[in-house]
Amino acid sequence: MAGTAAQARAKIKSWLGYSESNGKADKYIVKPWDRWTGCKATSKKNPWCQITVSECLHSVKVSTSSSAGCTQARAWYKARKRLKARGVKPTPGWQVFYNFKGGTKPTHTGLVYSVSGKYMTVIEGNNKNAVRSRKILYNSKYVLCFGVPPYKKA
Repeated sequence: MAGTAAQARAKIKSWLGYSESNGKADKYIVKPWDRWTGCKATSKKNPWCQITVSECLHSVKVSTSSSAGCTQARAWYKARKRLKARGVKPTPGWQVFYNFKGGTKPTHTGLVYSVSGKYMTVIEGNNKNAVRSRKILYNSKYVLCFGVPPYKKA
C-alpha cells in the first residue's frame, strides 16, 4: 500500500544534515537506493538530488522513478500525466524540478516540504553536498515544473 505525503515529508526532513562528509548521505540514502535499483552510485561520484527524492518516496512505499537523473524522473511523471507546470501552487509532498542556469532541462530537484504565501520550502539532496532546505518562490524562473507522486490519501 502506498504511503502518504506526510510520511514522505517526515522521512526527507529526518535526513536534513546528512552529507557526503559525514558519510550519512551514502549510508542512509545512496546505498539503500543502490540496493533496490541495482545501481552502484556514490554521493561523491554521482549527483544525488534525484536519488534522495527517489529513495525517500520508495522508503515510504510510494511508486516513483528509479532513475538517478532529473530529466528521466520528470519524464516518468509526464508519462503518467502527473506533471504540473511552473506557476501552479504546489502541495507539500510534490517533487519540484529546477534549472538554476535558465535552461529547459531539469538539473536539480527536491521535495516540497511546505508552502506559505508565494514561497515554498523544499528539502533537497546534494545541495552543497548535503541534504538541506531552501526557501524559494514557487513561480521562480528557476522552477521548471512539479511532479505529483501517487500518494495514498491521508
